[in-house]
Amino acid sequence: MKKRSMGKYTILKDPRVDKYIDKYLEGVVEAILSNLSGIRSIILAGGFGKGEGSVLVNNGSVKPLRDMDLVILFREKTPSTVLIKNLQEKLQDKFCSKNVDDEYYLMGDLIPDIKATTLESINSFPDIFTYDLKKCKIIYGEDVRSKIKWNLEDIPLRTNARALFQKAIALIGAFHVEYLDGEIPPHFRESFLRETSRAYIEICVGLCLLAKRYDPSSIQRLDILREIYEKEFPDLYEIVPDLVDKVETSTRYKLDPANNTIDVNLLEYWFETRDDLGEVIKFYFSEYLNIPFRNWAQFATSIESHLTKEYYLPVIAAFLKNKNAPTNSLVLSFSNLLFNIKENIEYSRLAFRNRHLSIPLLYGISSPAIKVLSTTPLVLFSINRDKTLNSIYINMALKKLKFAKLNKKRHKDLWEEARSRFLNVVFSVNMI
Repeated sequence: MKKRSMGKYTILKDPRVDKYIDKYLEGVVEAILSNLSGIRSIILAGGFGKGEGSVLVNNGSVKPLRDMDLVILFREKTPSTVLIKNLQEKLQDKFCSKNVDDEYYLMGDLIPDIKATTLESINSFPDIFTYDLKKCKIIYGEDVRSKIKWNLEDIPLRTNARALFQKAIALIGAFHVEYLDGEIPPHFRESFLRETSRAYIEICVGLCLLAKRYDPSSIQRLDILREIYEKEFPDLYEIVPDLVDKVETSTRYKLDPANNTIDVNLLEYWFETRDDLGEVIKFYFSEYLNIPFRNWAQFATSIESHLTKEYYLPVIAAFLKNKNAPTNSLVLSFSNLLFNIKENIEYSRLAFRNRHLSIPLLYGISSPAIKVLSTTPLVLFSINRDKTLNSIYINMALKKLKFAKLNKKRHKDLWEEARSRFLNVVFSVNMI
């Protein structure tokens, strides 16, 4: 896919788009500066920050189709999470309307999503998100991009392991059992398609990382995947030979949806995407943690065990190294145990504040985030096209989610009950 002449925030060389987003960002930055002090710089991250944002232009009207990701870097200590959350809500109330299905945000009118951090924190451990910031736009303050120290070889595979599961979570969030009757509400159809198709873009990210050929640009990644897919991943190619074509369709749709529509049966597309994502997850984890696959029940158990021991190690090792502390295997193992316990305690505090008695440690030492990640494939693959449920998967998922807050709203359908409980805990845990 050849890189075209691009605008400031998208591949569309349309001054109306740049003018619309410029004005929007001016308002958001002004609101941020009036509510927070000590700001060093603000970075526009994500697709818009890399010039690959997704927008529709219809009869002169500009409609962005993705959230606006903003990273606020402070000179010293970051404000409390409560203050940042309150600001996030103020920005959403001021700049967008929400389109929800009671439990999952399918889309919004350019929702500003903010993250507060410091340059020291960014440089404390490697992650694909912080690596990409080097290629994103500074929209206020000091240009710190050259001071971000991470290189491609520093990015651990855990970073896309998390992202692949987050796309699986997105598929769960977008789906309802009633859709099996073909009744996807008209006002959700476009967002349902976008949420589903994005899985292929993340698949491309993961495979490029495995091949150590990652690029922040989705256009460049597509070219890389086309070059390496059959050669570098012959086993996966044999199972999903048309994967590159699907990634290209999704990438074109993201970058210019008006001229690259995806004409599919939405329900069939969701199941096909789910199954392809499942194949990539199985392959990725066989490479990342050497986990074999027999079925999703065995896989979920193995994932929880392996991630509990290894998922946080790159974060912990980088933190200890920055503190000039020892990083031998004994120190790392003990620190990892403490980190899992800390995450459980923090979730328990949140649960108590919300008047929900929950002690995740009673359900295993794994952090709540790891419990979520290991539950994800069970929920996703427990439902079939003919409306039947895999009772082993769904009951295993519900058991894993015993620590999750229960909804007041009860669902008649068992899968919807698992989905509801699952999404409740997803939005409450630290998915670092």
